[in-house]
Amino acid sequence: MGAALIFGAASFLLPVSSVYAEDKVVAGISKQSVLRTAWRAILDETGLPIELKTLQAKDRRLQFVEGRIDLDCCSIPEWRTKPEEMAVQLYTEPFFVSAQFFIYHETMPFHYKTPTDLKTKTIAVIRGHDHLHQEYFGDKVLVNDFRELFEAVSDGRADIAIVNEQEFKFQMSQYDFPVAQGDVFHRLAARARVHKSRVDLLPKLNGAIKRLKSSGEINMLIGREMRKRMYQSKP
Repeated sequence: MGAALIFGAASFLLPVSSVYAEDKVVAGISKQSVLRTAWRAILDETGLPIELKTLQAKDRRLQFVEGRIDLDCCSIPEWRTKPEEMAVQLYTEPFFVSAQFFIYHETMPFHYKTPTDLKTKTIAVIRGHDHLHQEYFGDKVLVNDFRELFEAVSDGRADIAIVNEQEFKFQMSQYDFPVAQGDVFHRLAARARVHKSRVDLLPKLNGAIKRLKSSGEINMLIGREMRKRMYQSKP
């Protein structure tokens, strides 16, 4: 029988190794992330029978803690510090490094020096997303996705937000947001998480990451995903 990567409710098929329902590995994936194609390639490279579940970040976090998701991508240890998460998570080797920086309304520049600079700011945050030094954040405006994040800064509900360089390029290519790119907040090394109940999966994922990084496949896929998204027609 042909190999397939099984998706959840709104699913489609991708090539992978032989699939047996009793051995399936459930992996969470973002609907928006520019890293999603690379994550799918990593999963395919493992040869594991994968069922992908496309969920928002807050739902992936909950289902990972509950053990309903075995694998999740992409995050860094500094973003997943809840006690219940730390009790069940392991991390792969990093597979992609990206800068995160501040955005602000083009008429209201913000210059970042130390985390205490954030105490007086209203910051737009996507539900389910954590950030480094978030304990210093002033007020928060919670939004559902990156487009709403940019809208919150554009219309003045938030002073600033934090985004990666890939998402900034995409959003600005699609919408005429009156926002500007500010200082780099930090550089993150994206990783996948493995539930501790499936520690056996960690070496398979690390092996897949090593091979795809060595071949240049990961950077190629992320670049291709960026171009695909940026060349879409504006709404």
